[in-house]
Amino acid sequence: MDKKCACGDNATGQGYCFRCLREFEKQIANDVKVEQFEMYATQPRTYEDIETEQMMFQDQEINEMINPGGLMSLKITNIRIKLFNSGKMRGFASLTINDKLAINGVKIFDSVNGLFAAFPKTEPKEGKEAFGIVFPVDKDLKQQWSDEIITAYEAEVPEHA
Repeated sequence: MDKKCACGDNATGQGYCFRCLREFEKQIANDVKVEQFEMYATQPRTYEDIETEQMMFQDQEINEMINPGGLMSLKITNIRIKLFNSGKMRGFASLTINDKLAINGVKIFDSVNGLFAAFPKTEPKEGKEAFGIVFPVDKDLKQQWSDEIITAYEAEVPEHA
């Protein structure tokens, strides 16, 4: 027998239909904003303080909509290594980012400077250059991910370390 929401529609696992659950989430979000407003309303402030706070809240809300958690919240949650020893190439890595995005085809190479990870690129065609399909644009994030991939590779091949 299907569960029924208070409004009479079929309920989800939480006991509400999707429409009522969405309204409930909106009400909670509104309550938090009202609480924040009441907290600030009791403090004496100048007009400039109020204007600055409004801009901060707007910037914070926009930033969270565009980039929830910020750039460094992009964490590798799973790395799978496939060993492949051909020339300078040592293997492939498949990454899962925040349990939501998969990146396959990251190549692991051995060079005179040590191991490095090369993110997937298109195959170069005659007269055209190869270009990256997916890669971290931020230098620090790219270094962090590369270090994690190399560490996972070295754990897979202990005699290399």
